[in-house]
Amino acid sequence: MPMLHHFASAEWVNAVKEAINTHDGYRESAKTWEGNFWVCDRA
Repeated sequence: MPMLHHFASAEWVNAVKEAINTHDGYRESAKTWEGNFWVCDRA
């Protein structure tokens, strides 16, 4: 069962970041990107 996190909480942001950073397709695509991917966890 997947971990459930409150949307936009610090735990949720970290879980999304971890999922993105461990995805092979993202890693391959990101090699040619310029700039950064930003996630804001505060309004």
